[in-house]
Amino acid sequence: MGRPNILERLQNKLNDSAIERRDGVIIIRSLKERISLRHFISAVLEARHEGYQEITLDFSKLKNETVYAKIAVPLAAFCDNLRTNSGVVFRLHETPNSFVDKRLIEPISFGFNEHSNNPLNKVWKFESPEDVFGIVTLLIDAIRERELITNKDALVSLEWSLNEVVDNVLQHADSDSGYVMGQLHSGQKQVVFCVADAGQGIYNSLSTSDFYKPSDSMDAITLAMKEGVTRSKTEHQGNGLWGLHRIIESGTGEMAITSSGARIHIGNDGQITKDSGPYLSHARKGGGTIVDFQINYQKPINIENALNGHRPDSYRVLSSLNETGERLMYRLDEKASGYGTRQSGFRIRNDIENLMLETGLPVVVDFDKIAIVSSSFADETFGKMFKKLGPVGFMQRVRLENMNSTVSSLVNKAIEQRLTEATDHEK
Repeated sequence: MGRPNILERLQNKLNDSAIERRDGVIIIRSLKERISLRHFISAVLEARHEGYQEITLDFSKLKNETVYAKIAVPLAAFCDNLRTNSGVVFRLHETPNSFVDKRLIEPISFGFNEHSNNPLNKVWKFESPEDVFGIVTLLIDAIRERELITNKDALVSLEWSLNEVVDNVLQHADSDSGYVMGQLHSGQKQVVFCVADAGQGIYNSLSTSDFYKPSDSMDAITLAMKEGVTRSKTEHQGNGLWGLHRIIESGTGEMAITSSGARIHIGNDGQITKDSGPYLSHARKGGGTIVDFQINYQKPINIENALNGHRPDSYRVLSSLNETGERLMYRLDEKASGYGTRQSGFRIRNDIENLMLETGLPVVVDFDKIAIVSSSFADETFGKMFKKLGPVGFMQRVRLENMNSTVSSLVNKAIEQRLTEATDHEK
């Protein structure tokens, strides 16, 4: 058999590509690499240019189900913008559950309570300050519950950075909505966030300023990472991207900012690279903005040094303090994870211990309105906490209040069993 001709080789290369278009059908083989996002956007726009109002996304030939936040969120922003502003209808064919769960094509609006207990690894859509507050709280609380973070500045750094980047969308994007996803990679000790919008872009935003006239999109991104740079100094401080850059610059992770075709990436070694990036909106001059960053919460973070002496407050900490600021108040009835499984006990124990590590304060756990807990929950939460802190440490740092007799009996039994276990181990 002879060597394949040029057309055959071209067809084989096309069949191996991550994204392929056949009329109004986009065949998706992978969304793992950043280039696949650009190819996806190009394929959809070509179909639109040829008059297709309904576009089928075909996953039947999918080779790799990996999709990172830095791909998922801008893809969601691009598709949702087309659907909302141009009436494009996306049909899904043989979509894997992992893609459905991430909500790439139909982002979750805040208020859908069925997603509140597992908010990570999904694309959320926000349209108001209330949405921002709710979604950021859900994401940060989910991290608190799933991972014990001994670096007391890591959680407040994550909360502050995410709030600032998400708020930038509302303040500067000139868009009706923004999109965000959070991911926790426990094995690598990393938290990943990506925020995107299909708005006017950083260049157009800064170009309306009386103080800054960027020459192009790359120059605009460079300016936006400097302290105090903002479209209007009377309305905004301009410290969000600068502060995030400073945190990343200290060696705790990496970040990338993409806007209107330009991209700047800061690696975990401090190396800065500049290249091109996708446009998330072609309906207007602009192109949208993507900010993705990851922070290694095991590495030392000094947020006061990063922000030139400013230490932001954590909403979760402030809302947990008692009137004198000497104790943390922890109401179990506010926890959506429940009190019947060992998994929910693990989450609540992590949450309580993270609050104590972050503040150095003792905690009062309020059982008001809790009629019953399971034995496994009592052991996972309070039995293991007692074992870890020891009898004296537990009594000094943890107080349990408003338990009914049944709950009190179950918690006492869990603690007694752990105490017996520790005593037997010492013999």
